[in-house]
Amino acid sequence: MKDDTMDNPLSEWLEQRGMRAPFRYDLPLFEALNTYYADKPLVPAPREISSKGLFSQADTRVDHLLTLLASFENLECLEVGCGRGETAVRLAQRGGCGVTGVDITRYAEWEGRWSARTRFLPLDITHEAPFRAGSFDFIYSFVVLEHVVDPLAMLEKIYTLLKPKGTFYFTANLYRGPMASHRYREVFFPWPHLLFGDTVFEEYYQQIGFVGKHKPAWVNKLTHLHYIEKMRTLGLQILRCNYTRRPLDVFFYECFHDILGKYPREDLELDFIKLHTVKK
Repeated sequence: MKDDTMDNPLSEWLEQRGMRAPFRYDLPLFEALNTYYADKPLVPAPREISSKGLFSQADTRVDHLLTLLASFENLECLEVGCGRGETAVRLAQRGGCGVTGVDITRYAEWEGRWSARTRFLPLDITHEAPFRAGSFDFIYSFVVLEHVVDPLAMLEKIYTLLKPKGTFYFTANLYRGPMASHRYREVFFPWPHLLFGDTVFEEYYQQIGFVGKHKPAWVNKLTHLHYIEKMRTLGLQILRCNYTRRPLDVFFYECFHDILGKYPREDLELDFIKLHTVKK
């Protein structure tokens, strides 16, 4: 029988360092994988975390939002998980619409970003209901729903808040995707959150001198099919469904098949789902 590891450069590299299947998913393996992938990181150029970088990202997002409707003029919009408010500000400016941004965290930047067309509220719409049913023409959310403890309940609330024929657009990072740990600035290999426990992450961050706890970001376990089925159950017509895909790292997958083989290969390739829907 052919040894499946013979033609796998990652397996051979690990074996040269005394590591071979069945692997111990511990700090030495974590560090070894980070060394191997250091010159080919999962995200070669992470976005800049600054006002300039965040507004640049907001403009890119608004570029896309403006393609979804014929006009945003005088529409009432809701951003779920607005963060510091850059996207809300840009959509109001460029779309000529009103935008309400909500987030469970109150940000200091909000004070300077209120205007006749933008307002910001610290709340969780799943449990707090300051808006009447059918208040919004357009609701959108960027990479927030994956962090929600009860995302299906939040989707039900969003449906209630939409006007008839209202539009809902969202993107969500998928748990089984290679980037879902959100630690790609320091962790360069794919699916670290599927292979390693929180304790190993914390040990690694201590090793590299980061103070405090550094676990993978908490991401709920919804798959792309869960989102699609919920849209249909609610009565939202799917106008477009796109994905951000990443080709499967076959050598990595084969090396750690004992864990990764438990998931559909398609799910391991999907980083983000992007759904554009309308209320029937």
